[in-house]
Amino acid sequence: MNRRVRHLFAVGAATVLLTTGCDAPPPPTTPITVYAASSLIGSFTAIGKEFQMQNPGYSVEFIFADSADLVGAITDGATPDVFASGDRADVTALAEAGTAPVPFAANDLVIATAVGNPRNITTLADLARPGLRVAVCTERSACGTALDAAEARDKVRLQPRSADDTPGNVLKAVASGQMDAGVVLRTHALGAGDGVSWFAVPGAAVTSWVTVIKGTDRAHEAAQFVAALTGEGGRKILAANGFVSPVTRAAG
Repeated sequence: MNRRVRHLFAVGAATVLLTTGCDAPPPPTTPITVYAASSLIGSFTAIGKEFQMQNPGYSVEFIFADSADLVGAITDGATPDVFASGDRADVTALAEAGTAPVPFAANDLVIATAVGNPRNITTLADLARPGLRVAVCTERSACGTALDAAEARDKVRLQPRSADDTPGNVLKAVASGQMDAGVVLRTHALGAGDGVSWFAVPGAAVTSWVTVIKGTDRAHEAAQFVAALTGEGGRKILAANGFVSPVTRAAG
């Protein structure tokens, strides 16, 4: 395990190795390793299980972390078969390592507030009000990419009280009353349940991209996983988890 991969686990990367759930040892399979942005955990886990059911000769292992950390790990020598980024910038950074990237989903930027929106926040510009306590995601994340683009478009410059690598922490701060509002992605907000209210920022979506890593010994198998991801079944699972059709001209 190289230095950057060790760092991924130190900063909280999640590994998901899908199994059949049977007590008996599974038969030998062809493994596919997928590095994916943390916003894709729910969707990709479900897609991976569906893929394995339809392709019993394969097994899928996911490493989920911030896209930029995953790019760094690959640059440092990690060898996944597939990489799925949260935005265009991170997949572009792997232009030499990956094949032609494919956009497969988009994630709306949303503003989360306390339940019932007591501060009557209705636009991105409202978050610049003096005295309003705002939490955002970090700049290098897909969420940060979408927020930067939305601020530039709307000519708004926020002065957040905090920026966090973990969107769940942003939502917890809003739900607990520590913050008046938070900026995250739709898929993150859906995971908060009834703890917050939220609404999408119009025209502020970030697109997720997928690429097969060049030189992998499992290029055929990796391409089959990408086909499942971008096919009808994958699209249905992505939609059920809050994603919308890819917007290639959006923030990511």
